[in-house]
Amino acid sequence: MQRANPKYFGRRGGATWLNMINHQAAGLGGKVVAGTPRDSLYVLDVLYDRDGGKRPQMIVTDTASYGDIVFGLLTLAGFAYAPQLADLPEQKMWRIDLTADYGAFQDAARGRAGQLYQRYQDGMEDQIGALGLVLNAIVLFNTRYMDAPVVQLRADGLEVGDEDVARLSPFVRHHINVLGRYSFQLPDLPGGLRPLRAPDAMQEG
Repeated sequence: MQRANPKYFGRRGGATWLNMINHQAAGLGGKVVAGTPRDSLYVLDVLYDRDGGKRPQMIVTDTASYGDIVFGLLTLAGFAYAPQLADLPEQKMWRIDLTADYGAFQDAARGRAGQLYQRYQDGMEDQIGALGLVLNAIVLFNTRYMDAPVVQLRADGLEVGDEDVARLSPFVRHHINVLGRYSFQLPDLPGGLRPLRAPDAMQEG
């Protein structure tokens, strides 16, 4: 296996978990890839092998998931691509065959792709799938409990601006405990939301 990217892993080996979420912060899919190549090699794979959700119209990635060839591939596939780039002059393309002639891209295609050899790749992707399920549960929980006080405040006659609501994020997590064991057996719940607490109410220990 090629040496893992020292920018992220130092002198140790490692793998990358590539996640895909939509504009509502819901996870749509993920993939475990080697720590050596850029994430951009797997953008289309994750995009077409998503777990669910509607076909996205625009794809936004960070620098690690950007590649020049991705622009063309996503355009041919009918997607709008809007990468958030950093250190643009230092970007490079990846190749599998070091002896191939890439023509005008010969200088840019100076990186070599890596490969996962561990037998537990499927197990790792099962883990990221479970984490995606937990993420979606947290996002759904937070969204419902953030919407409830907004509805209540408006019902009480208080003004809550739509521009303020648009800035709320479902990624708050300090009240979430993700440690321990998970049971996926559906319990017999009474339904509905728990009572809302006043902001100045004493929190339970």
